[in-house]
Amino acid sequence: MRLVSPHISPGSVARAASAEEEVEEEQRLVESHPSPGLKAALASIPADGTCRILDLGPSVAGNLEFVSPLASRVQIVDLLGGDTLTGKTAFPGHRERVGVLRALADEHAGSFHLVLAWDIFNYLPIEQAQAVVGELARLCRPAGRLLAIVVETDTMPASPNRYRIIDEENLAYELLTTDLRGGSHLPPAAVERLLAGFSIEHSFVLRHGVREYLAVRRELGS
Repeated sequence: MRLVSPHISPGSVARAASAEEEVEEEQRLVESHPSPGLKAALASIPADGTCRILDLGPSVAGNLEFVSPLASRVQIVDLLGGDTLTGKTAFPGHRERVGVLRALADEHAGSFHLVLAWDIFNYLPIEQAQAVVGELARLCRPAGRLLAIVVETDTMPASPNRYRIIDEENLAYELLTTDLRGGSHLPPAAVERLLAGFSIEHSFVLRHGVREYLAVRRELGS
């Protein structure tokens, strides 16, 4: 699992990600979809460049370039790890996964305005997902937002997608494998229970079989 702070050396991170993206480019399937959740999430952050963003996916050069003007800090924690080019994802264990976030929360509790969780909750057992959400609640500022993409179809890719921000309203989904597994089985009521410490602010049903959730961090004690 990698912990990257692009604000320290954005050029080197962007160049490394760009080189990686050129490998086996033709073997990856890419779909583009509107993302009203992303649009709402970006509308919620401060406009003065002081925003702090936590990205739980792999480092993607285009995403860093897009969010850098908006944020004073972008923290990347590739939560599911694995080989993001071949799709042969080897998810780390529960203790390691939550431990990285716990260490980050110990240092930066209440710091982040926005968490980009992407589709990670589709791939975590519920107990592990709950532990992750608990640390994310610690990391978010009051009224901080969390964006999550949840599959509502019977099947889904065997490995998490890689998400590239096209603009403030559209995402490219890079499907890293054509293999399928069973769907996430996370109906809205289950997602609401999972996101303890957050309140669902927006829920967008999209035509390609996913639902985007934008949740807001509750005030402590509420």
